[in-house]
Amino acid sequence: FNNNSMYLLANGGNPLVLGTEGVENARFTTTARFGVGTSTPLATLHIAANTVGGGTLAVASTSGRTSFASLVVDNSGAGDIFTASSSGLNRFVIKQNGGIGIGTANPAPNIELATNTPNAYIKFNPTTYDDWSIGADDLGFVVYDDTVGGVPGYRMIIDANGRMILGGYSTPAVDTLIV
Repeated sequence: FNNNSMYLLANGGNPLVLGTEGVENARFTTTARFGVGTSTPLATLHIAANTVGGGTLAVASTSGRTSFASLVVDNSGAGDIFTASSSGLNRFVIKQNGGIGIGTANPAPNIELATNTPNAYIKFNPTTYDDWSIGADDLGFVVYDDTVGGVPGYRMIIDANGRMILGGYSTPAVDTLIV
């Protein structure tokens, strides 16, 4: 300690341990890793799962009033920019090439939606207009009108044979334009 600085040090190759009531809460390791809720941090910053109140508290939270982004991730290495997972399964990823994946760890550039069900849709849900979905199901590539109170249904289908069906779906086609 001197007039300009204050130091908190652990010497002799020991980590710096922070705690309350005799319980360790955080640790700076000798390898420059900081762990909260863990004595063995696996990354530069490691915040372990929370068990307080049965796990009802967020692991991390950010709030503020700024003209800058609340969270900035700048990865100049080769790894993913951001990955969210649950139980070890990838749920959402942003890759170095800008690819965004939902349900896949290796999306094509731009956006890829993958699912383990036969149907995959992206839903558009504006507040003042009809709800629409685009996606793929057992009929092919589809545009579906999810209108509440109106007549929901398929508005366009491109089937496995490359036929485009406009206006609806029925077999045989009735009141539709088949191209």
